[in-house]
Amino acid sequence: MTITVSQLTPIQTELQSALTSLNAIIAANSANVALVSTPSSASQVGVAYSQSNVANGGVSPYAYSVSAGALPAGVTLNASTGLVSGTPSAVGAFSYTIEATDSTTPTPETATQTISGVVSSAPGATLSQAGIVPNMSPIPSNSTLRTPSGTITDSSGNVWSFVGTFSSNGWYGYPVHLNGTLISQSPSSGIVMTLDVNGVLWDQLSSGEWYKWTGSAWTDEGTTGPTT
Repeated sequence: MTITVSQLTPIQTELQSALTSLNAIIAANSANVALVSTPSSASQVGVAYSQSNVANGGVSPYAYSVSAGALPAGVTLNASTGLVSGTPSAVGAFSYTIEATDSTTPTPETATQTISGVVSSAPGATLSQAGIVPNMSPIPSNSTLRTPSGTITDSSGNVWSFVGTFSSNGWYGYPVHLNGTLISQSPSSGIVMTLDVNGVLWDQLSSGEWYKWTGSAWTDEGTTGPTT
């Protein structure tokens, strides 16, 4: 809506200035609601998660809600500010939709944004080999066969584990498994798997050598281990 004044007496000039301001307010309030979402800089178990959602346009104030999906365990939404925050308590993929609703009457306007990601294991999460030293053959008669338990989830949602196996000649080791499948690229086995502060997995050999998973292969990082 635009209001104009055709006569410009001193009083009308003052009125026109006021109406110009009113037109600006009307135009601003008639704009569609938009929602700007910023991802959290961290998404790991035990590390603070903070993901902002800020609405603009339409008529304030705004109310925020989760209209689809689910927040990571341990994380909550502030319905007044749109901030999603907390400390994730479980690994795994997540996806949720934030909806912002303005105060337009009689029918409020809405805008949505969907946020997806993976909560990885905590920085420094470690799986260690136990039992017989890899490549020890023949197997000592008094050795105890122990298969490591547990898994590590990296920032891409990959699930890593050690799996103890015997070969036909009695060799026993802990090959690295990715999502239940043996990783054939070097190193095929290690003694320690560790997650760094960025959710990237590292594997250490008995020699002390560290390898880092790049997403499709290992890279030899020498004896300098991950930052946890």
